[in-house]
Amino acid sequence: LEVSYTIEDKRAFRNGTDDMWSFAKVPPTVKSRLSLVMPKDMSQFYYSSPGIPDPEITSLDDGKNDIYVWTMGPLPALPVPQTDYSARYTPHVIWSTWKSWNALGDYFDGSIKSAGILDSTLQIMLDSLLRDSRTGPEKANLIATFIDERTSFIDYSEKYWLASPRSAMDTYNSAYGHALDRAVLAAALYAKAGFSAVPVFISDEFGPIESTVPSLARLGGIGIWVSGPDIEAYYDPKESTLQRGLTQITGRTIWSPGVDEQPGIRVRGTSEYSNMEIIIDLTIDSAGDSIAGHGFLYTDNCLNIFDRMEGLAGEARKFLNEAMGGVIEGINVTDYSFNRFDIFNVTAGFEFNMKKPDKDDYDRLPIKTGNPVGSIYDHLPENTSLYDAGQTSPVNLQCLMRYAVELRIKLNGMRPVYLPAEIKMENKAGGFEIKVKQDENRIDIRRELNISRVDFEPALWSDLRNLLLLDSNERNRRLLFKTDEKAK
Repeated sequence: LEVSYTIEDKRAFRNGTDDMWSFAKVPPTVKSRLSLVMPKDMSQFYYSSPGIPDPEITSLDDGKNDIYVWTMGPLPALPVPQTDYSARYTPHVIWSTWKSWNALGDYFDGSIKSAGILDSTLQIMLDSLLRDSRTGPEKANLIATFIDERTSFIDYSEKYWLASPRSAMDTYNSAYGHALDRAVLAAALYAKAGFSAVPVFISDEFGPIESTVPSLARLGGIGIWVSGPDIEAYYDPKESTLQRGLTQITGRTIWSPGVDEQPGIRVRGTSEYSNMEIIIDLTIDSAGDSIAGHGFLYTDNCLNIFDRMEGLAGEARKFLNEAMGGVIEGINVTDYSFNRFDIFNVTAGFEFNMKKPDKDDYDRLPIKTGNPVGSIYDHLPENTSLYDAGQTSPVNLQCLMRYAVELRIKLNGMRPVYLPAEIKMENKAGGFEIKVKQDENRIDIRRELNISRVDFEPALWSDLRNLLLLDSNERNRRLLFKTDEKAK
């Protein structure tokens, strides 16, 4: 079935419009064509990516408009796996009838503010909600939770409503909304609660994007930047959550309507490494059924886990248990303290205990290390699969990354029967290394992975994949111990 249709506005209710056309499609394409009819006095209304031929331009009979036609083909299918940032590496045209980013920003900012009027009932409810809040972050989180509980999220593209957003009261009274609806409601509630609430668009992709023409096509969905006492955070209307710290914005292009002259990157992830380091000291005794020890955690830049630990309801302990449980299954953090805790750096020490793992069929005690929550693996694109050796789409990462896990093990009445071998490998993607130091009653094992670039063309995927496979290989993460009969 082929359907051709036309949508015609009987009256002009938009101040402008913009969009993007990608010539490559999911299947191979024989011919891909874009036609635009524009007034003759419209200048610099489009951007075409490198390699696209100039459009054919003809005048219409009315003498007032020209038609621009771009044609390409044949074209191969989109590379796999498909990504949210295919415009970075496939031919496309972006067009816009907005005169400037300022014109687009002023219009959009005005429409958000005009839709964000609250009635007295909702204002009274807001005052009651925040009555017992103690800090700015707690107050901001209460509002996000309130929106999540009172409105169901509808996964529908908000771009069809940008010209006429629903009012905050309509969204609240109907108890549902898409991202733009929730963003309007959130902006109104945060502003009423005394916060600065600024609409913001943050790109899904990492790195700079072309901003020759004012268009939202590559800027992702709308959110709200919330500023106030002790808080700078991004409100995600889809999840109705607040994300603090630099992780959300590092390496991404950002634009705030009515504030920014044009989109730009505020925090780059390529100027220095982002780090995560974990050191765990533990004692394994042949007697008893538990293991105790202490540890050290350091994170910074886009690997910083501040936003996942900040809060007044046990968030720090919960995250430490999740993160350290990822390193060694079963760890239970019993105490912790911070040397530094902010959006730039978290440095913490902690105490833990755990039940001894069950011995295997050969009477060996296994200790297996895994991935801490928030490490490099949590920052890989969702569609990146280590089993796929033939990936044809590029991989773009948020930042330069380095992470290390070090175990310092004291043995009482135990002896090692298997330890990882020392390895050192470097390639165009970065490096991987395992260091092993063994004394009579102590073993130190350090596993370190660094990713030294952020953009990987398909030809470099194998280098990145090899490093990740080495790091995740069970033989490089598994330790086996037995009771030392000589020590008895």
